[in-house]
Amino acid sequence: MLSLRRRSSCRLFDAGSILVMSIWVLVTLTILGVGISRITATQIRLAKRLEERLLSQFLAQAAVMHARVERKHDETPYDTFHELRTTRRQELGRGAFEYTLVDEESRININTVPQEVLARLPSIGVDGAVAITTTTLRPFHLTEELLLLDAITPEMWQDSKDLMTVYGYGRVNLNTAPPAVLSALGLDDRLVAIIREYREGLDAEEGTADDGIFETTGEILAELRAYTGLFEQQEAALLGLISQGLLDVTSTPMSLQVTTELFGKPLARYTIVLDGPEAEVKRWEEL
Repeated sequence: MLSLRRRSSCRLFDAGSILVMSIWVLVTLTILGVGISRITATQIRLAKRLEERLLSQFLAQAAVMHARVERKHDETPYDTFHELRTTRRQELGRGAFEYTLVDEESRININTVPQEVLARLPSIGVDGAVAITTTTLRPFHLTEELLLLDAITPEMWQDSKDLMTVYGYGRVNLNTAPPAVLSALGLDDRLVAIIREYREGLDAEEGTADDGIFETTGEILAELRAYTGLFEQQEAALLGLISQGLLDVTSTPMSLQVTTELFGKPLARYTIVLDGPEAEVKRWEEL
């Protein structure tokens, strides 16, 4: 009788042990399954992001090719704010890109302009201009390199960064230069206002189809005289800039502001600088 009880309890113990072991196995497998599914999901998301990144870069490269062809076939001898800032869009299968152009020669070239021009930029001043023009770091390859100079603080750079460039030949496009750049060139406030009003056209809004255009440097004075009267000093200031080769009406270096999309969803934004006769990529920055 005792033997039968012992056998029965052993069988119950064995069954209980098997049940416990089975539960542990199931728990372990569940944990492993959850872990594997999480790893797999992470890998899938990573692969998707990598695919989107590669696709975005291909779309940005397509935008560069599109811009090169456009610039090559541009027959106008001038570049205007309205012409450049018009948004270009191209659908490419499931993707698309949009871009606008920013004229790098609407800015002050810190590698070529005279010291007095740099001194008139916001916050730069005489000491900053002297440091920029005398440092062995010049010519600069990026405007951010100015931060390596003791005389240039981050605040000074921030105040003027949108008015400076390192690309081009040092000429400023009178059709696209902002007022602060024209002031840095030494033009008085009234002349700067006249130039801007002329460019805005009848609707008093710059960047529209009726904008006034300076088609050649030789016609700048004639166009402004026909628009309004100029003082002798104002005419002399313009003639001086033209004779020094600091004014132009067109530009070679361009900055592409590119946005890429996939199935209508934004992927990435880029700033891509093209310069030289072949519109070579000089800077590629993902924002």
